Amino acid sequence: MKNFRIASQFALLLLLAVGMMSSFTSRRPLAERETRVVGPFTEISLGSSAHVVVKQGSPQSVVVEASKEDLADFETDVQGGRLRLNFRNQEGRQFNNKKHGPVTVYVTASALTALRVGGSGKLEVDGALQADALALNLSGSGDLVVPQLQAKQLETGVSGSGNITVGGTATSNEIRISGSGQVKARELKTETSRARINGSGDAHVYASRTAEGSLTGSGSLHVAGGAQLSSTHGSGRVVKE
Repeated sequence: MKNFRIASQFALLLLLAVGMMSSFTSRRPLAERETRVVGPFTEISLGSSAHVVVKQGSPQSVVVEASKEDLADFETDVQGGRLRLNFRNQEGRQFNNKKHGPVTVYVTASALTALRVGGSGKLEVDGALQADALALNLSGSGDLVVPQLQAKQLETGVSGSGNITVGGTATSNEIRISGSGQVKARELKTETSRARINGSGDAHVYASRTAEGSLTGSGSLHVAGGAQLSSTHGSGRVVKE
């Protein structure tokens, strides 16, 4: 009899747990997809915690995936050739006190000159990206990932604790880091790389000809590829790999 009571109580608890999980799942907003009509752009700026996936190609397109409520709040507007991705302002202030669900933005563009991330979001390029000159900028704790870049001139800037990861090839890479962020460009084959680091940030580069570092603080520059260190100064650390 005692074993029967224990089994009955266990079964009841299991049913209650399943019911609570079912109720929670049913209240979770379902994701919807919405295609946005925007003007032409060559730059992308992410200002929220969304996840942005970028592909180079045509025709140009912007698709947002989120709950119906978040779709109504999420803006995709173009100003001065820059696609701005962020939640709508209300009375001049962002919805910082409002909890949003996951938002994913799929962007296709034929040509890009700049990618920017502000906040805790993530922007990643899916596949190869070709550009004569490209600027990568990150402020905050987010991530910016460009795994297969083909460019002549690259400018990489980090302000905060976020990370920029880039691979591929470029003739030159100009790096600026302010804070504790990182530039992970070990897989980007360059001829010349220059890094200015102010703070505790780190830069990992590959250069075949020359590398230059200016470090203020406890940051470090790691150089692979056999480049000649043309000049290094400051209180940071320079490591040849």
